[in-house]
Amino acid sequence: MSDTAAENRQLIRRRRDLSREQVDKIVAWERERKLRLAELPTSTRIATQDDVRQFYYPSGVPNPVVQTWPDELVAARDPFSDRAEEFRVLRSQLLAGVLAGVERPALAVVSSEDGDGRTYLAANLAICLSQFAGRTLLIDGDLRRPRLHRLFSLGTPVGLSNLLAGSGQGEAVVRVEGVDGLHLMGAGTLMPDPVQLLQGPRLGVLVQEMLERFDYVLFDTPSNRAGPDARIITAQAGAALLVGRQGHSRVDLLKRLLAQLNLGHSLVAGVVMNRR
Repeated sequence: MSDTAAENRQLIRRRRDLSREQVDKIVAWERERKLRLAELPTSTRIATQDDVRQFYYPSGVPNPVVQTWPDELVAARDPFSDRAEEFRVLRSQLLAGVLAGVERPALAVVSSEDGDGRTYLAANLAICLSQFAGRTLLIDGDLRRPRLHRLFSLGTPVGLSNLLAGSGQGEAVVRVEGVDGLHLMGAGTLMPDPVQLLQGPRLGVLVQEMLERFDYVLFDTPSNRAGPDARIITAQAGAALLVGRQGHSRVDLLKRLLAQLNLGHSLVAGVVMNRR
């Protein structure tokens, strides 16, 4: 048994009350997805589907709240699809890489241009992490045009901007009903100068506090074209996941952002090409 397989089994056992046999089936399904469920013997297929469904849906069926979410949240809406599987592969690569070890950084999802799919990737990756690996916090760091609260149908009047400004009453972190272990911090009140807020002393302190409370912390960010916001967040988070979109992103702008991140001594966890 590989070290990765053993770690996967331990993580699953901590997250769900499953038998060893069920855990083995889930790990095999995750790692050997090239064998389609429909191609397996009927008895094996039924058992595997039931066990995996119980893993993703504690009650055995999708939470009704999830069914009201947009199709964009594919990791929750359709966890057995090929698109959802791609996010789980990405999750495994990050867990074996930048998110491994005791001193794990927060991860900022960044891109060079609008429409590259940052929010799509950040939201689905956060869902996959919470389904499998532990308590996950998704922070909307786009203080210009935030979207996460709408995607998850959550009203979050107090959020990141309020904490950075030292204002606002109430809890900024809310639990996302429908996905066990997932929490969201919205962007908060729109402010006239988000860069000034992000450059203040509170962001770094906030990141450290959230890393102590949660197993994994992810930031959605505005595009690099909008300003230096994403680079400021990345510097405090510790690591970035760079997103490009096939047929949309300009290679020169992606290279420029990558060079800027490296110049700021930020760890680049990888580059993901979004085909959606």
